[in-house]
Amino acid sequence: MNEQEKTNAPRTEFVREDRYIVIKRSDLKAAPIYLQVELSLAIEKLAEHLPGRECLVIESDWPEYPVAWQMIESRMNGGAVVNQQVTTPFCLWKREQDSGFYETGCGQTWHFTDGTTPEENSAYFCHHCGKSLEVQRLIAYQVGDNDIVAAYDPSGAIEVLCTYNGYELDEFTVNEVVAVSDALLDSTEAFDQDEGKTVPLEKTLRQELDELTEPAYLHGWE
Repeated sequence: MNEQEKTNAPRTEFVREDRYIVIKRSDLKAAPIYLQVELSLAIEKLAEHLPGRECLVIESDWPEYPVAWQMIESRMNGGAVVNQQVTTPFCLWKREQDSGFYETGCGQTWHFTDGTTPEENSAYFCHHCGKSLEVQRLIAYQVGDNDIVAAYDPSGAIEVLCTYNGYELDEFTVNEVVAVSDALLDSTEAFDQDEGKTVPLEKTLRQELDELTEPAYLHGWE
């Protein structure tokens, strides 16, 4: 796999600190009664001299534990503070159109120096956070009444159309952008305005979309 990671500063390993004393109430039931009483009295006395704190305790066998730990580790190492990793089981990679670099959901920047894609390199997991790797996909959008473009999101679809046709960005809103239906994506024929009849297509919209590696204008009609 021909690849290169771009970093801004040397990484230092984040080491856990012994900063808290956490005792689960249900675990205390296994201790002798006299110890439970002594601990309760000691905690009451200590509380008079200690500041109140709000803490979130996540046990290691909870599914949220590895995600929360990765967030903290990434932030302490200079990565992303909050991202989609919180709610998703995968790491979303977004490709920068101009540079070809991939911005990962866990706050890294990655580049395949030979210009290939993660799929072509059999990269199924993020090298940094270890989660299942998912590349942001191009979607076919109809913008307004007459144009279909490939973009990552509605705002990007407007930008593609305006760049292609020389329109101003404020000529369209995201309310005028609709994802193309599966039926239209897989249609094998279309109406030809010049010939005034339905003609077969060399490729379906879905096939055209699958061949693209960056946002692009697809089709338009009067």
